[in-house]
Amino acid sequence: MGLYLLTDHIIWLERAGLLKIDKTKWSKLSYRLWLYALVMNLSRDFYELKQILHQLSFGTLNQELQGKTVHPPNTISSKLNLYYRVLALHKDVVLDTIKNGCDICLPLSQLGYLSISPRTVGLLGVISSIAGIMPLIDSSYKLSP
Repeated sequence: MGLYLLTDHIIWLERAGLLKIDKTKWSKLSYRLWLYALVMNLSRDFYELKQILHQLSFGTLNQELQGKTVHPPNTISSKLNLYYRVLALHKDVVLDTIKNGCDICLPLSQLGYLSISPRTVGLLGVISSIAGIMPLIDSSYKLSP
């Protein structure tokens, strides 16, 4: 993420007239670095979600689920209900995954790998911004390293 921010600042310096660079080249590099950072963040998020669901399958989340014994449910709806309850306990990871999932579409679009409308870009930006603000409002949404 640090390299992305560095390239973003270099582009800003060019726009402010303080530096002469090839803006197209630096913008493309900036989007690639942003994409790389988002892929790494999503990898971490998916790993954490996998660990949470792994704990669920072995019943180690019993105490967090109000002391109830966790048995593998038989129906799809009961499985989904159980996953929902477990993920509600880990809303920080879920929120970060949603934010990064929305954000990843933006550099993919700018690099030409994904074609989305400006309206969709705006909607994804709003969702990502709300997800980014939530940890400031409620600390239970803050992801711990």
